[in-house]
Amino acid sequence: MAAGLLAAHPGEHDIESLAVERKDVSRVAKKLERSGAVTMRVERKPVAKASADHRVTLNASQQQAYDAVAASIHSGAYKAFLLHGVTGSGKTEVYLRSIDAALEAGKSAMLLVPEIALTPQVASQFFARFGDRVAILHSAFTGWQRSQQWRRIRSGEARVVVGTRSGVFAPVTNLGLVIVDEEHESSYKQEETPRYHGRNVAIVRAAEAGATVLLGSATPSLESRYNVELGKYELLEMPERIAQRAPCPSSKSSTCATSSSRRAAMTCFRALCSTSLEQKLGAGEQTMVLLDRRGFSCVMCRKCGERVQCENCSGHAHLPQARAPSAVPLLRLRRARAVQVPGLLERIHALPGLRLGESRG
Repeated sequence: MAAGLLAAHPGEHDIESLAVERKDVSRVAKKLERSGAVTMRVERKPVAKASADHRVTLNASQQQAYDAVAASIHSGAYKAFLLHGVTGSGKTEVYLRSIDAALEAGKSAMLLVPEIALTPQVASQFFARFGDRVAILHSAFTGWQRSQQWRRIRSGEARVVVGTRSGVFAPVTNLGLVIVDEEHESSYKQEETPRYHGRNVAIVRAAEAGATVLLGSATPSLESRYNVELGKYELLEMPERIAQRAPCPSSKSSTCATSSSRRAAMTCFRALCSTSLEQKLGAGEQTMVLLDRRGFSCVMCRKCGERVQCENCSGHAHLPQARAPSAVPLLRLRRARAVQVPGLLERIHALPGLRLGESRG
């Protein structure tokens, strides 16, 4: 089949284009090369040249974060930073400036993003800044594309690597900076064999290479915040959005736990939300209401807000509407499973101020 294709279409062919129709084109091409039927050579597509015209003036918090990371890079010693910046605070510009500092020091840099969908968006900014020194790695590439990028990284031609969690294993030489964007994302965790956490592997690799680690997030993970308290990470904060963007929306927290009945709870809810809803609807704007409750949740003290919890897990008790209050309640768990909990009814009645009802949660 391959011989017939070459006879019908003589001349040069792009393996990357042929791989769209046939997945084994790379293997067949290498076999033909070994037999002397064809000659293969590697040609990279032209990439936009680097440009420094897109640089912006850093604000005070951005400058403070960049100065700390740049000083760590030039010191040549391992250090970990947690960059806690709200959405729109300009974390990407801090990433770009930090990679600039690593390149100026003669070192390489790596940026990990949580999802493949984010890779082209981020890569476009990096190509505009660093040109053909950027290599992209993610699982959506074909074998030929990954091999091409891998060779560029190993030869030192590409000194800036942008990829998903698997990119943490790229053969980067003289590593000086590792950036993990949205470090709280669960997609960094590999569920199949081999199982690993991309963020943790990045930290260990940076420690062995004597590089700087920058973990960025608007909502840092609990373990990263705890490592800050232990002194393992240094906290860098960017609490405000940059001037060109809209300010963060305001938020308000309220509770109806003091309501003694379903009717009182609904009255409380209407008092809190109806005015705002009417204003938005009157202005022709859309409104979204999220109800994060399931089952017929009435196993809760209306005075103190205490809920009956399973002794063996963190699940809360939910009383189905179809069951009488005198029956043994069910503890609703994930995947629509239900288990009988002995003694749960006595614990429910022991709660002060509790009223058993059939309110839908």
